[in-house]
Amino acid sequence: MAWTIDEIQREWFPNAEIDLPVDDLLRAFDRVEELRGRDWILSTTYLPDGARRFGFWALARVWMLGSGLDALDGAGGAESLIARLRDPTDIAAEVELTAIDLLRSPNVDTELEIPPAVQGQRRPDFQIRWPGERWTYVEVTQLHASRESERVSRLLDALMRALAAVQRPVIVEVVLWREPVGDEDGELLDRV
Repeated sequence: MAWTIDEIQREWFPNAEIDLPVDDLLRAFDRVEELRGRDWILSTTYLPDGARRFGFWALARVWMLGSGLDALDGAGGAESLIARLRDPTDIAAEVELTAIDLLRSPNVDTELEIPPAVQGQRRPDFQIRWPGERWTYVEVTQLHASRESERVSRLLDALMRALAAVQRPVIVEVVLWREPVGDEDGELLDRV
């Protein structure tokens, strides 16, 4: 069943207007529904403790996944990555799709192969090139979190728990222009 802008408005932006390209948004939702199903899409508005979240950040995973699928059009071997993307727990597949989208969406004339047939033991996640040029081999790896990034993650978790405890409908957006230092973590939590 095709998504409508009214459904998306109701589930992700109940008290605000959607300021995104409607046709692109509907196409992304339809592609993700075909890939993972309607229930998975609706689940993106729920936090692990059962609270709901709304707004762009709740919608971002669906939007990015659906938009990224366009970058696979015409790619050799795309079926292998699409099969992995059907599993919502395969975050590595989503990250590889994001890398492909970042490299390919502004360069629609590029050729893409997933996974490429490369001699040797190591095999990159994909290869990309301009027609007639040499291949560029791309390996997507996971960044190891530093102590500081773990501290910021704990702060964000504390913010989410504080917001989830609010017993009335509310939309709060917190934008950090820099990493909090010293006692600013506690001050930020108090203000939120």
